[in-house]
Amino acid sequence: MKGIKIMKNNSKNTKVDKEEKERKKREELEAKNKQKDEQYKKLEDYVNETGLSLAFNIIFAELISKQIMPENFFTYTSMRLKQIGKEIEGLKTKETITSEKNEEGENKKEENGDENNENGQKLFEGNNKEEEDVLLTVQKTKK
Repeated sequence: MKGIKIMKNNSKNTKVDKEEKERKKREELEAKNKQKDEQYKKLEDYVNETGLSLAFNIIFAELISKQIMPENFFTYTSMRLKQIGKEIEGLKTKETITSEKNEEGENKKEENGDENNENGQKLFEGNNKEEEDVLLTVQKTKK
C-alpha cells in the first residue's frame, strides 16, 4: 500500500512540475514577444522619422515607371538612396543657413525697430532661388 501511495504522490509532483515548466515557458515567450513588439515599434518609429519609408515608396514607384530590370533593383535603389540622402543634407544645410540669416535679420530688426531689412525688402519673403533648387533636385521621369 505504501508503494502505491508514493507512486501517486510522485505522479502528482510530476504533473505539478510539468505545469510549472509550461507556465514558465509561456511567461518567457510572452516576455520575448513583448520585447520583439517594443523593438518593432522602435524600428517603425525610426523609419518614419528618418523618411526611409517615403524614400522607398518613391524608389519603388521609379522602379516601376522606369521599367528597371529586376537584376538592377539593388544597384538603382542604392544609388537613389545616396542621392536622396545628399538632397536631404543639402536641404538641412540650406535650412540652417536660412534660419541663421533669419535670426540675424530679427536681431537687426530689433535694433532698428523696423520690419524691413537694409534693402527695404520684407524679411520673410520666400526665396525664389531656394524654391528653384528644390524643384531641380527632383528628377524628371520619361514617359
